[in-house]
Amino acid sequence: MGLVSKITNLVALRMPKLIGRCSRSTVNQIARCENKPLFCQQYWANIRKQGKLSTFEYKSAVPNHGHLHDLNPFLVRGGDKPIPEFEKILKTYDIDFRRLPETTETIVGYRGISKKLEWDSDFGRYTNLLNSKKGDVIYMPEYAFFAPDRAVAERHMPGWGGDILIEAHFPEKSQLSIYSDEFVARRGSRFECLGKEIVKDENNDYTKIILRYILPDNSFKAIM
Repeated sequence: MGLVSKITNLVALRMPKLIGRCSRSTVNQIARCENKPLFCQQYWANIRKQGKLSTFEYKSAVPNHGHLHDLNPFLVRGGDKPIPEFEKILKTYDIDFRRLPETTETIVGYRGISKKLEWDSDFGRYTNLLNSKKGDVIYMPEYAFFAPDRAVAERHMPGWGGDILIEAHFPEKSQLSIYSDEFVARRGSRFECLGKEIVKDENNDYTKIILRYILPDNSFKAIM
């Protein structure tokens, strides 16, 4: 079942309970509006019209893998949610990630982070990561993107000094959304810092931080 259908079904389940508490005039108003598309339906229909919505559910990736990027700003910075169904979308993705197959070997991924200045909204997170030491646990509230090719990650490092290159090791039994030249860890992932290295020469000036993915508790793993 696709993401659009899941959201629509969740909203539909609330309708009988809502009608039971409404006055006759309200019920009539609902009846007049029941054939109108919900806002979330209009949003995803527009995305589909633009050719950006995948209808194929990859066995190794969550549905609409590419749209995880769109959710990250709200997970990292908070603030008003873009649509009322935002929390339902997140919970749907939580289930989708738990349904992914487990990896059978260690996977290494890279992530490049450019230097952040004091007025940047990500300065606090950047500083905490830069100052991390061996044994620290790094929390990432967002859907964390990684590239198996180090060169891809380095594209996000301008090379002006102060950049960070993350080398993350994902042990077997990790559940990752893998598609094309990238893979994504579920929101709220935790990583243990294994160490860091200052790389500075005539061509480089960055900090390399090595992390190990901490397998989450899947006590409530989704039923297939």
